[in-house]
Amino acid sequence: MPAAGRPRMRHWRSRRRFLAVLSAVITSLATGCVTQDEISGAIGDVNREFRQDYEAILAKKGTRSYNVNRGAAFDAARSALTRLGMTIETQDPGLGYINVVAPG
Repeated sequence: MPAAGRPRMRHWRSRRRFLAVLSAVITSLATGCVTQDEISGAIGDVNREFRQDYEAILAKKGTRSYNVNRGAAFDAARSALTRLGMTIETQDPGLGYINVVAPG
């Protein structure tokens, strides 16, 4: 298998684990036999899994920097979020803050 395919496979395995945990949480909630501690634990498990995958991607691919001014970066972020179907609720270009909503 080509090297480019390996991270993708890890991604799908991770997604399957995430969906398995999420399914277990939803099933438990639907039956009404889950405690708040179990819900918190399941959410923590999902977050840990996501963090591990995210950090592995950063370690492998690194980060990127672009030499653009703050206004251009803010406009690009706002444009990208809008293209993804999100609606901008509030924004503050001076702080670099954008609050968006999107259908679930």
